[in-house]
Amino acid sequence: MEKTKYRKAIFLSPLAAPVVYLALLIIIIPLAPEGVMTNIVGLVFYGAYALPMGYVGSILILLPVVSLMKSTNNLNAISLSISGFITGGILFSVLVSLITHYYLSDMITSPHLAWYLISGGAMGVGVAYTFSVISGITKPSSGRSR
Repeated sequence: MEKTKYRKAIFLSPLAAPVVYLALLIIIIPLAPEGVMTNIVGLVFYGAYALPMGYVGSILILLPVVSLMKSTNNLNAISLSISGFITGGILFSVLVSLITHYYLSDMITSPHLAWYLISGGAMGVGVAYTFSVISGITKPSSGRSR
């Protein structure tokens, strides 16, 4: 039963990444000095990569983290969301670096690094939390599903 829930969660939870990115842009667009059009282009460009990156991150990072947290009896929605924030921020920053041909050393000095880390982290939290809800991971430090 648990494996079925995990499979369903892995299939559905990455859909949260582009939704979170869109929500962030809706909040940020009125505040952005670049203008609405630049941010809409960014939404299409980076949003198109958010979904596949969500699946890659879920399979390569989220599942091993779930296994590790379960084996150490620390599996809960909060710890999973924190790990999602950290890995999502790193993954999205690396993705942007690859897409825009930054070198990672140039990315660190980029004025947009905070946006990449925060938005990637938010997408990671969205994916991780959605995974925890779908799979039933809710009890603090129980390592068990509902």
